[in-house]
Amino acid sequence: MPVFTLTVEFDYSDLSTILEVRGQIAILKTSVITQQSVIWVALSPLLTNRVVWLDGYAVYASRSETVNGAIIVKMADQAAEPGLWYPFKGGVFETPVKASNIGPGEYGIRNQDFELPELTFGLAQTVIVNDADIKKYQPLNAQSVLRGQEAIFTPEDTIAVALMFRVGSGFVISEVPGVPTVLKFGGGVDSVTIKYNGETGRFVAAKKGDGSD
Repeated sequence: MPVFTLTVEFDYSDLSTILEVRGQIAILKTSVITQQSVIWVALSPLLTNRVVWLDGYAVYASRSETVNGAIIVKMADQAAEPGLWYPFKGGVFETPVKASNIGPGEYGIRNQDFELPELTFGLAQTVIVNDADIKKYQPLNAQSVLRGQEAIFTPEDTIAVALMFRVGSGFVISEVPGVPTVLKFGGGVDSVTIKYNGETGRFVAAKKGDGSD
């Protein structure tokens, strides 16, 4: 299974200023910020920050709303394989099933839990921050699914990185202040190094060919 690494660097002067105002590195597993984007991981920066993840996913369920400022709190999750439907009933994911209407790179959920009129579902992925903090199955996205309905999720190999304030992992956001830095992983790119530019307020590629836009 592929291992991906993102390294984020700061100059000391920039880092001191950011820490004073409690800025955080916010990472989203998406190329486009929508009304229901989810911060995959947010971390207080060090001079050098290392974020590592495997190319594997889980499905999750939550009672949290998908509105700006909400925090996704999982009620259940399960390691998942693509090309399968994952029924959710009684607060747990049941045995997955195969079907012809889901692609080999897609993950399907079926909301068969009738306690509430709707629940929130999505994909999650484990991430390791600075070689020590293991954040298991952090939500990547969020979609409200009515009871008796289905949803299909397709993971992205692209992430967006920005400096943000008053946020945390699992926050639902509708916009990112400024312009996020978009980084493309996969296709031979498994490690990217970026550095914060205090003059522009953006992260830029520290080395050529690192997949950043």
